[in-house]
Amino acid sequence: MAVGALLRVVQLGDAALFGDEIHAYRLAIQFDPLWLATHFTPAGGYAPYSLYNEFLLHSVGLSEWTLRWPSAIAGILFTALAAKLALRHLSAFPACLWTAFLSLSPYLVYLAREARTYTLAMLAFTFAVAQCFAWLDTGRRRNLIGAAISGCGVLYFHPGTAPSVICLALLPIAVAATRGEFRRRLPDLTAAGLAFAGTFALLIAPALPTIVREVRLFQAAASADLETFRGSMMLATGLPLAIPATVWLGLALLGIVRAWRMNSLVAGFAAVVLLVQLGVLFRLQSVGFDVPWFFLRYSVHLLPVFALLCILAVTPPARWTGPGARGSFALLILLAAGVYGVDQQRARHYALGNNADLNVHPLLLFVPATLPEDFREATIPAFYRETLPQLEAGALIEAPLILAFPLYSIYQREHGRAYDPGALGGRVQKLFRRRPGQNLAHAHYVPELDPSKPPPARYLVLHKRVWEEIGRVRSYFQAMDATSLQFTGLEQSFNATTLQHRFGPAPLALDPASAFAAFQVYEDATVAVYDLHAAAQSAR
Repeated sequence: MAVGALLRVVQLGDAALFGDEIHAYRLAIQFDPLWLATHFTPAGGYAPYSLYNEFLLHSVGLSEWTLRWPSAIAGILFTALAAKLALRHLSAFPACLWTAFLSLSPYLVYLAREARTYTLAMLAFTFAVAQCFAWLDTGRRRNLIGAAISGCGVLYFHPGTAPSVICLALLPIAVAATRGEFRRRLPDLTAAGLAFAGTFALLIAPALPTIVREVRLFQAAASADLETFRGSMMLATGLPLAIPATVWLGLALLGIVRAWRMNSLVAGFAAVVLLVQLGVLFRLQSVGFDVPWFFLRYSVHLLPVFALLCILAVTPPARWTGPGARGSFALLILLAAGVYGVDQQRARHYALGNNADLNVHPLLLFVPATLPEDFREATIPAFYRETLPQLEAGALIEAPLILAFPLYSIYQREHGRAYDPGALGGRVQKLFRRRPGQNLAHAHYVPELDPSKPPPARYLVLHKRVWEEIGRVRSYFQAMDATSLQFTGLEQSFNATTLQHRFGPAPLALDPASAFAAFQVYEDATVAVYDLHAAAQSAR
């Protein structure tokens, strides 16, 4: 747990903004709080994060650190809550193994370091389930009210969890009815219903029309199948092993059987909520659902449940883990967790900081650490392969800003230098203009760069043919087994209309600002590069 907590906060503010984080920031600077509270915008991180960004801009300031703290704290609290529940209700072996996975899974670590609401939804759902079962065990009304409020919070953080929340809402009603206790439990159920309705009216009802609109707009836009599920488990575990989806499903089924022997009610709920949530999602086929990292996002609150079932399936019999064997199994679990964590670290699946050699995005988890020669020559511009290694040390400002594709991270594998996104102008290229409350350290608006006040980065790299660069990398990734799945359903991100909106016409008409024109250190048909420190020294 301690290692997992450390992974979630180390270099939290050192990474440049991700594409989805930029969307939420864009909404906060373009709209007022009333609009943000009444509009459901998936690309903007849903209402909570857009409103949080608005709060930061008008209070303590919006920086890479303040932007991501809610996700990181929720990730740490979730791991602690899951560990507490596991140690209370499970034997030592599955409890420790499950806690180790939740702490070290590279995908869960990634989500806790991204300014989105997924870890908040996962924490709220786990707490709601725990409170609901506590009410079933003790009959304390406050537990059921806590479950109702938390369940509404799950919807607020992630409306895509609605099928799971409905299952949870029906659970206490069904149990009370089947036990013949409905009339006696009715006051508790009524109080919980009122708590849910009040929270719903306050948080979700104002945006309900736009939620319905988004569901209608994006349904039947994907074609997810078992291959998508297989790719999702590769991301969740961080293991580049193409384990068939049928194996994972078989483990989960065996886990349900074993859990049934321990607690039939818990096992039954786990089976039902997984079937209902995934069944609805597969039926709707919402946009992006056939992309593994999107698939996980739609069902991330249930990933811990699925992982626990798989762990229960491989848990040794109780007679093997008696008092005499506990020490040996504890050592085995510790050793396995250590090997797994070290392997993920060596594979750079935890790298996130802007000063690390890679800003990890789920898409990049399985890009080879050593890029094949054909990829380097066909995709990496000559500047990165030949000229940059000869230039003095220093970080790069890469412009124009690329929202939806981690192109510069591919280049960063080649040269290992830190980079910041730079905006040039146009409809989406003015986001990083200086404004009150904007304290981003790793984002720049290129026309505002002042030679007399140089940024920490050393070089400005202007990309002239970013359309072509994206096209080359896209073609290569589509041909790679480990990443080809992740491009299914993303064609709209690379069509001419989208690229025109984000970057303007191709090739770009770049004006690097006359202040830096005299300090150009490289130019070819692809990029133009300027030495910002040399310009600063000249200005002095």
